[in-house]
Amino acid sequence: HKDMKKAVLAIFAAVLYSCGGPSEQQAPDEAQGIGGITEDISDIAVSAINDSITKTVTSGRFSMEVPAMMHNYSHLDPESEITYGDTTSGIHLGVYKMGKKELSDFVESNDLKSVVTPDLYGYNKLCMANVANGDNAVEGVKLVSSVTADTSVVNGMKRIDNSFIIEIDGTDFETSYVFTEGKDAFYMTYLSMPKAVSDKYDALRGKVLGSFRENQ
Repeated sequence: HKDMKKAVLAIFAAVLYSCGGPSEQQAPDEAQGIGGITEDISDIAVSAINDSITKTVTSGRFSMEVPAMMHNYSHLDPESEITYGDTTSGIHLGVYKMGKKELSDFVESNDLKSVVTPDLYGYNKLCMANVANGDNAVEGVKLVSSVTADTSVVNGMKRIDNSFIIEIDGTDFETSYVFTEGKDAFYMTYLSMPKAVSDKYDALRGKVLGSFRENQ
């Protein structure tokens, strides 16, 4: 799984740089410092779990379904609420949270009022601004498609679902960045998988992304 592990690092770096908390964005080379993941996952055996089964994961005020074959890598990314991955299938997901007051303070302190609103749309805009080629691109990660954005309400929560394809060392990954508005915070959920297996896991992707909810 050497190539897949390298891709995992690049995906984590891209997500951290995009929106691992706008007030604490890391440069690409700093984000690559989570390279210890290669040691943690190097000896993981191929999972025998049915890849259509999910498990419920709860963190703080939210819960969601996560593929049962995934391993918990949250300790490798302290900026995230949860981080899960499976090196056999190449599927990885994570959730980040930003308080509404934190976003408002960030916009005001960085004099961004004229370009970003401190709401769900502004949070989406801030994070998606770094999903690009050129100066904002993470080394080794290239956006190779347009970004499709859909706004909807799921489980009573307004959300913006961005879908696009990134290329990492010649491998295409279908990626979703979903931004959801909670009661006191905004959440970003990312889910990425090799394009070669995206059809196989299409139903699973819908189940996982559609399961996110805030607990009362």
